[in-house]
Order: sequence, then structure tokens, then C-alpha cells
Amino acid sequence: MNRKRLIITCTLFGSLLVNSLSELGVSHATSKRGTPLPETMITAVESVGETTLPRTATVQKQVIKFLGKTISYQNAGKGNGQAVINRNPNSLASTWGGKAIQSGTDNSNTHFIGHNPGAFNSLISLKNGVSIVITDSKGAAKTYVVNAIYKVDDYAKGITNGVNYWSRITGTSGGERVTFQTCLTSKINLIVEAKAK
Repeated sequence: MNRKRLIITCTLFGSLLVNSLSELGVSHATSKRGTPLPETMITAVESVGETTLPRTATVQKQVIKFLGKTISYQNAGKGNGQAVINRNPNSLASTWGGKAIQSGTDNSNTHFIGHNPGAFNSLISLKNGVSIVITDSKGAAKTYVVNAIYKVDDYAKGITNGVNYWSRITGTSGGERVTFQTCLTSKINLIVEAKAK
């Protein structure tokens, strides 16, 4: 087997010079220090030296992408979602309400939570019509388009209209869609809804 030296572009560590055992791609990779790189962290492969390999993009699993930002998430659901984001406030979101496992093909709502400041601070920049791409645990991507943005208190009551949004935010009905939630203050939450494109 021919060992090739490759540059792996990694989501957490930038570009690393690594060794690969695969002829045209990466079957597994380790950093210069020998630390294994999970497949979900590898975003691009290119050769250095004499041999030129095609540039390939590895699909990232369980990520949310919008406005140039990529946020990893876990399918933790109501039982563990808050604990997940509390352990990783700056880098991780989690499912909470709706379907606990993001699918993109189940014709249901999945509710995601994340901290602000933290992983979800960019939600504040979203506007109606913005596209959001979410990959599931297999790497299958689904595009959603923002269609509603509003603020609620900690009991899901609308700040401007007093409407109870609990079922809309945390329920599964409404077709293939996603709902994002993050804190604006200790008592006010931002809700962003997006429907499948």
C-alpha cells in the first residue's frame, strides 16, 4: 500500500499534515501527534509533494450550516439536550423538543437548542428567507428556509402577542421543519422556524 502525505482540513484544528493509508482518499487520518481525527471533522483532502490527488469534500454529519457558520449538534432530546449544551456551550447544539433525532425525511418538526453567547449566537443574524442546511447522523443534507422569527418567555408565551407557542415550538406537527431556540436574556428566548425547501 502506498502511503501518501496529505493535508487534511479539519473543522477544529485547521490544516494538519497527516498520513493516510488510502490511495485516493482518507480511510482514517491522524494528526502529526498521532491523534485520530474523527470523520466528521475532516472537511477536505489535498496532496502535497509529487502526487496530485483530487480534492474531495467529506460530508459532515450532524451539523447545522447557515450564514457561513457550521455548528455541530447531538441528537440528545429532552432527556439530555440541556446537559449537552451546558457541557459545550460554545461549540454544540442539541435536539430537545419535536423529534429527538433529526431526520430531514420524517415530515416532522425537530427543535434545536443552543447557547447565546455560544454556539447559537448567530441565530440573531437570521432573517426570513435565509437557507439553513442540516445534515443528519448519516450525512444526508436537507435545506430549510427561515419562515418565522419571534420571541417568547421561558414558558413559550409570545412577548409581543401573549400567544402560547409551546406546542408549535416543541411539538412534531407542521410538516418537515426545524425550530431553533436560544436565550436573548435570562427571561426572553429567540425562536427561529424554518420549513423544508
